[in-house]
Amino acid sequence: MSSPPRRRTTRSQLHGRRLVEPIAFLIAVLAPCLVCAAPVTVLVQGTLFNADGTKPSGTLTVLSRPFTAADGAAVIGASKVYPFAAGVVSISLIPNAGSTPAGSCYEVTIRSTDTGVTLNETWVVPASGPATLAQVRDPTKTIPCPSVQ
Repeated sequence: MSSPPRRRTTRSQLHGRRLVEPIAFLIAVLAPCLVCAAPVTVLVQGTLFNADGTKPSGTLTVLSRPFTAADGAAVIGASKVYPFAAGVVSISLIPNAGSTPAGSCYEVTIRSTDTGVTLNETWVVPASGPATLAQVRDPTKTIPCPSVQ
């Protein structure tokens, strides 16, 4: 018995395979990255003033205790220092409004290098932005803020 005739691969079949294999590879590699995309952040911005109307320079220390954002992002407890100059504050934070545990907030310490004044505040960042300093400041919250145990 003779073996069946060998099937010849046509040029169009080779061309199709050359396109399909790289596309399948890219989907396999990139699909997991869609799941681990960065969480949504909101830009918090505004201008700080000294009592005499001058604009201070200094640092904001933002402490977050562990919470789960409304979109499901798990936020670890961390502290980060953000410098500001001429009173201008502009930082991006993960929204904590509607997060778990209820009442989650950022603990913010504002330090003026010009005057030496230190101020402690609590912030609740809304789900969408940008947000002003007046919108995030929450005088009803107490420090420390609740956190996930």
